[in-house]
Amino acid sequence: MPSIPSAPIYDVASLLPHSGHMVLIDCVKEFGDDYTVCRAPVGDKHILLQDGVLPSMAYMELMAQGIGAFAGIEALKAGEPVRLGFLLGTRKLDLFADSVPVGTELEVRAHVSIQDLGGMGVFDCELRWTDAPEDVKHLLPPDGLLAKASLNVYSPKDGQSHLNRLQGRLKRQRFRRPVDIVRKRMSETILITGSNRGIGKAVALGLAQDGI
Repeated sequence: MPSIPSAPIYDVASLLPHSGHMVLIDCVKEFGDDYTVCRAPVGDKHILLQDGVLPSMAYMELMAQGIGAFAGIEALKAGEPVRLGFLLGTRKLDLFADSVPVGTELEVRAHVSIQDLGGMGVFDCELRWTDAPEDVKHLLPPDGLLAKASLNVYSPKDGQSHLNRLQGRLKRQRFRRPVDIVRKRMSETILITGSNRGIGKAVALGLAQDGI
């Protein structure tokens, strides 16, 4: 029988395919059959800081790691290894703060909306602040809500093979201005993030090669 973890879970790195400073959440506070609640502190050595604050462009990665923690817990419960996961994007993203000051404690909530056996899923997510230094609280939304989104994700059973194929494309192909391809083919902006293993770059360039 696989061991079923209980909350709180502090060994978050064991649930995610990330490593080192790219693990942005430090605790799974709660979880259930269809949700997780995670803590994410914003310290002065946070890898995504820009000009001394956490910019809003980092919010999706934080919410995606909440989803990743959920997937990691489900893998442990099933006695399976933690899979690589891909954040495909979002068609619903609301931002309520441009940035978050250092010293703020964040809470990530991820709830399953749709999930199939092939690894495709949609999660409804929220990012909130729960504590902050007194001198910066006035800079943050009074209701605590920083962002909410509906995120599309993909976690195939052969995730490593999928990544290897994408990275193989990078070695065989020379991409010409992939950003221009995105601008030409779409009226929306796509934000693709990934861990420090090159996942985000490989997915972005692979999608550009496919004309997306």
